[in-house]
Formats: sequence, C-alpha cells, structure tokens
Amino acid sequence: MTKYGTRVLGKKHQFYQFGFNDENSCWLNGKWVTVTKERYEAEREAQEAAHARALDEMKRQNHHDKRTPVASMTPEQRQAWEFFSGTAVLECVYPNGRCGPVRVEMSGGAVTGSSIKWLKFRAAKVARRCAIGENKPYKQDLPGLPPDMYAEGTLDPAKWKFTPD
Repeated sequence: MTKYGTRVLGKKHQFYQFGFNDENSCWLNGKWVTVTKERYEAEREAQEAAHARALDEMKRQNHHDKRTPVASMTPEQRQAWEFFSGTAVLECVYPNGRCGPVRVEMSGGAVTGSSIKWLKFRAAKVARRCAIGENKPYKQDLPGLPPDMYAEGTLDPAKWKFTPD
C-alpha cells in the first residue's frame, strides 16, 4: 500500500478503499479499486486526505468501541461500510448431509453477491436456526440472503447434526 492510498500502475489508476465495521466503529482492511483517469485526477487530493484520516483513526480504534449507527456515520465511514462491512460466519448444510461453518463477506450490512454466488456454487444452504447442545437455538438470518438459501431446521454444530423442520 502506498502512504496516501493512491497509485498508478501503468494505465490503471487506483484508490485504496477501506472497509468499516459499524458494530465496533473500526476501520477494516480493504482493497484497491480501479477508477478512470479523470476521476483519479479529480478526486486524488480528497482521497489522500480521507485515507490519512482513516489511518490516523485506526491507530486509536479499539475492537470494543461502541456501535456507529448508519445515520451517524461520516461520509468516509459510510462509503467504506457500503464497500466492505466485515465478515460473518454461518453454519451451513450441504447436499451430502454434511454441515460446517462458512465465512461470508458483508457490504453495507448485507451479504455480498459474490458470497451468495459462492454459496450457490457449493450448493450450501444456511441452517435457519443453530443450537449448540442444550442451548436455545438462535436464528441465522442475515440481510441480503435470498429465502431459497436457507435450510429450514436446526443445526447442532457440536454434533454435526441437522434436524429438518
């Protein structure tokens, strides 16, 4: 990563886009995003300043910090949150009957299209409810997951057992 979050690689003009976790108000590692030369030249200074502010805030952030509601986010935080807002671990059921955890990426508080595509490719269904041992089942509902991506039933990951409804 460059010092200021901008770079030119041959004909590619790129900005570094951080992510932001609204649950603990922490900046997250992001990715390089390719933009047009015109946009790069128009927004370079603003992007470098925003990048420097985010790096400064990262030095003071704590993973136990308070939640930042979407309505209270700064423009930079909102843009980063909409780009990448963290990962979630879901317990899934596969067609062969096996179960296991799957990590999905979130964007704007919802599961990303690429994660949904990956789940569909693997034919994984998210267990609607999950209960470990005798504990009360908890729901695994996440924004952005289509209804057909759920397996109706309860999964006990400790026993690797899925009980359909």
